Amino acid sequence: MSSSSNKRIAKNTALLYFRMLITMLVSLYTSRIVLNVLGVENYGIYNVVGGVVVLFSFLNNAMSVSTSRFLTVELGRKEYDKLNKTFSAALSIHIGIAILVFILAETIGLWFVLNKLVIPDDRMNAAIWVYQFSILSSMVGLTQVPYNATIIAHEKMDVYAYVSILDVSLKLIIVFAITWIAGIDKLILYSILIFMVSLTTAMTYRIYSKRKYAECTYRWNWDKSLYKKMINFSGWSLLSGFAWVMVNQGSSILINLFFGPAMNAAQAIAIQVNAAISNFVTNFRTAVNPQIIKLYANNEKEKMFTLVFQSSVYSYFILLFLILPVFLETDFILSIWLKKPPENAVLFVKLILIFTLIQTFDAAFVIVLQAVGRIKENALLGATLGLLFLLPTTYILFKFGFQAQALYYIMILNAFILSFGVKPYLLYKIAGMNVKDYLKKVVVPVIKVTPAAILLPFLIAFYMHEGILRFFILGMVSVLSVSLSVFYIGMDKILRKKIINTIKLKITIFSNRLNNDKTN
Repeated sequence: MSSSSNKRIAKNTALLYFRMLITMLVSLYTSRIVLNVLGVENYGIYNVVGGVVVLFSFLNNAMSVSTSRFLTVELGRKEYDKLNKTFSAALSIHIGIAILVFILAETIGLWFVLNKLVIPDDRMNAAIWVYQFSILSSMVGLTQVPYNATIIAHEKMDVYAYVSILDVSLKLIIVFAITWIAGIDKLILYSILIFMVSLTTAMTYRIYSKRKYAECTYRWNWDKSLYKKMINFSGWSLLSGFAWVMVNQGSSILINLFFGPAMNAAQAIAIQVNAAISNFVTNFRTAVNPQIIKLYANNEKEKMFTLVFQSSVYSYFILLFLILPVFLETDFILSIWLKKPPENAVLFVKLILIFTLIQTFDAAFVIVLQAVGRIKENALLGATLGLLFLLPTTYILFKFGFQAQALYYIMILNAFILSFGVKPYLLYKIAGMNVKDYLKKVVVPVIKVTPAAILLPFLIAFYMHEGILRFFILGMVSVLSVSLSVFYIGMDKILRKKIINTIKLKITIFSNRLNNDKTN
């Protein structure tokens, strides 16, 4: 990797972290207020009803992957004349998908909400309002994908940081609005205002993209070969996306059917905590992924795999750094944050964090298959495990009286199979990955670092009584334990030496400046 590429990745990662920190802080605060204002039941209804609309968004997820890949490849090859054709074709396809989602949501989806979901009769009217505005939000998001994909392909991550300030500011205003405004059902009001925020954010991105990038001017053109390539590529993404959405939203529906909306509230809290933490790695991957695709487009496979291995293992270390203290102090954190967290929320949070830690490798490896353009096998195997193993197994366990947490145990097993079995095998067969390099640079560091990093924090958590003192001690010890384990065990000698030399250089420069100031 060139130094300019490394600097670009570092800069974009820092900007995305800035965006994420603002979003996370406001989201954690607003979710607490929203839960208190709406109540556990309404909060669960909002999440499960909105989730029905998300079921249809697998169409959008499939085309999103296709759009981002094709735009990034054209930029990597510097074929700028094809960018506008690719963008226009993507937008045409997304408009068609938005119309299809609207039809499906207003027929099959509406029937499902009215006849199958467990919703109290006196809250059904509010649930329908939530559902309709969720459909509108989904349609806005569908037609927004090509614009966002263009910004990511150009690696202009600072735009996300700035627009996020607008987005979270508006959501903060919503919190106070639903608290103060009287005379209207608060669940209905909340769904309307959230839609308005999503519309405002989308329009901001569109205005920026149109002014900044020439390719974002829509022009109707019928390039049959281009449409065919994008649709063929997205066809397998479609299957993979369908499986992913079914696993996520299907699990919410299963919990609703067997345990009711209160359990959906606990699941929603777990998902939100997990999203706040996993966004650290998501932002890192968002900064790295365009570089991986561009390296492949330039036929630099060795550099590509070096970046893939490095980003994979450090994605895991970043998550371990964040997850360990939260995992050990989940009960204390939720009691401070929510005062009275929904039943089972603590257990759900712990289990979903383990799932996310394991799934890190799955997410890191799939970008290579997208860059190569071979996602058929990944889609087939992922869909098989998701649709024919995870959901049916969960349904059977629930039927036999197992508790809701059984879902997460199955998810963890599924993630382990994908991350350490299916994806490495596909990278070896399809992209020519060197298995020895994978074991040496990814698996071995993870196996060495994890036990060393967690031992002392787990001992402290076991022997100390829960409270504010243990919270601070565990937080500091966890950070120190993971940092030292990664530095001395996880890093190779060359990188460790570079870091030490950089620190020494910074100290020398700082010391010289102090001496010069004293002399002057």
